[in-house]
Amino acid sequence: MAIRIKLRADMEQHYATILSALPNKISSRASLQQRMLAADALLTQEYTKKHHNPCAQVAKLEAILPIVAAQVGTASAYLAKTFLSNDTIFPIVSAPEGDEVASQFNALMSKQADEFQWRRNLLLALVSGMRYPVMGVEATWKVSVVNKPLNRVDPKTATLARGQVARAGFSIRNLDMYNTFWDTSVPPARVSEDGDFAGYVELMTTTLLLRKLQGMGALEGIPTSKVKAIVEAKGIHNYYTPAIRVDTSVEQRGYAEIRFEQIFGKDPAQAKMGNTATTLHEVTTVYMRMLPYVLGLTAKDIKGINPNTIQVFKFVLVGNSVIAHVELRDNMHENLPIFLGQPSEDGLGYQTGSMAEDLASLQNLASSLITGDLQSTRRALADRLIYDASLVREEDINSAEVTKKIPVRNSAYNKGLDAAVKHIPFEDRMAGTRISMAEKLYSFSQLLTGQNTVNQGQFVKGNKTDSQFELVMSNASSRQLLMAFLLEDQFFTPIKETLMSDLLQYQEPIEVLDRKTRQLVKIDPSALRDANYRFEITDGLVDVAKHMSTDVMMTAFQTIAANPQLAAGYNVPQLFSHLMSLLGVRDLDAFILPTQPQQGNPQDGNQPPPVASSVA
Repeated sequence: MAIRIKLRADMEQHYATILSALPNKISSRASLQQRMLAADALLTQEYTKKHHNPCAQVAKLEAILPIVAAQVGTASAYLAKTFLSNDTIFPIVSAPEGDEVASQFNALMSKQADEFQWRRNLLLALVSGMRYPVMGVEATWKVSVVNKPLNRVDPKTATLARGQVARAGFSIRNLDMYNTFWDTSVPPARVSEDGDFAGYVELMTTTLLLRKLQGMGALEGIPTSKVKAIVEAKGIHNYYTPAIRVDTSVEQRGYAEIRFEQIFGKDPAQAKMGNTATTLHEVTTVYMRMLPYVLGLTAKDIKGINPNTIQVFKFVLVGNSVIAHVELRDNMHENLPIFLGQPSEDGLGYQTGSMAEDLASLQNLASSLITGDLQSTRRALADRLIYDASLVREEDINSAEVTKKIPVRNSAYNKGLDAAVKHIPFEDRMAGTRISMAEKLYSFSQLLTGQNTVNQGQFVKGNKTDSQFELVMSNASSRQLLMAFLLEDQFFTPIKETLMSDLLQYQEPIEVLDRKTRQLVKIDPSALRDANYRFEITDGLVDVAKHMSTDVMMTAFQTIAANPQLAAGYNVPQLFSHLMSLLGVRDLDAFILPTQPQQGNPQDGNQPPPVASSVA
């Protein structure tokens, strides 16, 4: 799958310097981080908290109307239902004669979707797309070694024996967009195909780092001095940790305070805590297009590949100083395995706003109105007073105990108590109007996103018929369908094509259990390469108005039952399965009984007459 490259010492140091500076060389990265930070603050309702005191917001009576969270959550749920409702995630269809090969594809993809958690990672990416200007995943073929129990006892340990098997498949992993960088000279949707580089920064403990490198094969055949340099390459330089919640400490946001050598060191004196140096390694993974000869490589070094042709390389940099792994990726698709998308793409590139950004002003205004109404209510209940500090103490007049008596100082002797306290009348002429204005702003957010109250699962009274309601809901989902169409072409289709290319190039013959038929399916890579196939269009992209309604469904069933000619001219079981699939019922084909050959009826004119036996 990849050709491991060993760089010269001078070349390694040179490119370590270049790669370490690459994330912060991108001018738009800082502005994107600030935009994402503002969106996360809106969703977590933290943007008005300025104190670590958890009671500060309650004391101020600050309210936040959750417009952004409600609309972003609804849109994310719709996209998840559209793209992730199928067990296979990316189902395959083929001609009738290729059903066996299509079943191999679908069984294999269903297995890999479970092993590599496609649904979870794609769902996180879709949520990021609603929050941030850009969403992204890393999608590439991955090979790892896992332990497998064997059906025998190990005579040395007298326990169940274990073996190691290679687990290979297509991995899809959501990216932390705060710490992802790419070539911004091309639009986000074109980075995988046309960008010069893309990568991301992670934090890892020493043990996790060594495990990852071991899985890549990066530790094989390298001297101990190189392993030591990797372990000692620590420090955080380019990793960005957003400070969203004020009640979360730095350690909880991603930093550790325990040193590796304090636990695993040979010197017992090192086993004491208290050293605040972090043990986390900053690991930068970069995919870059470049000429092999620039790295000093010849055709012999890269298995006969022309060193004067553009190739995709993968670099793993540890601690901004040590290149731990370099490989030339020989994928036939020649794409960078970093795929970016914009659900609200409008042709403005990185100036395109996310749904959360578009709703920010409405939430701020509505929250200000709600807060103002609460402050007015508090003002009306608490009463503002003017008091003589020489007659009444401040702690007595401002006491939180509602039943506490207020003593008067001795200086009030022979003075009227009316002079000690004077009430200031309060009149709020806007009482009752701020809440209605906030509700108007909330309705504006529905107009902006195209998501009505019913889309959010709330009941709305009305006198519409079923057909009228279906028409309204069909029009209500138009804005969501627009995002789904954009994502299908700019984000999911490149991932599908890369998936298929890697699968046809690297898949080995295996046996997979098909969930639908509950039978073992033998995966034949040669048959997969010769097949004619196509990815099925996701059901959620079909307009709701084009789905068969319940009334039409009932009419169809009654007509088929009442008309024998229809029953004779159509395959009724498969027709029934198809009609039910239009309403979202799936996998009915698995319950169709195999057709049995019928015995001929002697009275049937279409059957040959029986042969008469001769009588002697």
